[in-house]
Amino acid sequence: NVQALVTVFDREGAYVNNIRPEQIHLFDNEQEQNINVDMSYTPISLVLLIQANAHVEGLLPQVNKIGNLIGPQVIGEEGETAVVAYDSRIRVLQDFTKDSTKITDAVKSIHPGSESNRMIDAVMEGTRLLRSRPGNRRRIMMLIGETRDLGSEVRAREALINLSTANIVFYPIDMSRFMTTLLAPPKPSRPD
Repeated sequence: NVQALVTVFDREGAYVNNIRPEQIHLFDNEQEQNINVDMSYTPISLVLLIQANAHVEGLLPQVNKIGNLIGPQVIGEEGETAVVAYDSRIRVLQDFTKDSTKITDAVKSIHPGSESNRMIDAVMEGTRLLRSRPGNRRRIMMLIGETRDLGSEVRAREALINLSTANIVFYPIDMSRFMTTLLAPPKPSRPD
């Protein structure tokens, strides 16, 4: 058996919800295959942590644009997102919402702050926020920042244990590499 998670989009790229099992067909070498469709859905609660200190000031204009990406395609129709910015302060800019406009506005409102980078403390705040969500939701934390911490009061080990015991999937994204990849010119295609 091969398991595959499937997301369905229409021809214009919009997310399609409420697909019925009989509408899904799998072809291999132009032959339709027998499949078993398990239609289960677990809504997502996502905490988006974004570094907002003076060190990333040059990258923030690009980061401010990612709020548009967090919508039904990422979190689903029943998903929700909270936005947290961190430097020497940990600021919840948007509590959990399904409204993609509020998520976009919260991310756009991020401005550079102090030299500190309390990444681990921000992870603890994100964990606290996700623990408040119902147990039937997938808890996800996405951190967009540098890989070093400057000034947190909590130790990394404690934050990792809390992530694990709260059943949170953690996705760290190195801000510098992420922006370099996003802003890189397209690679020329190689002749076959």
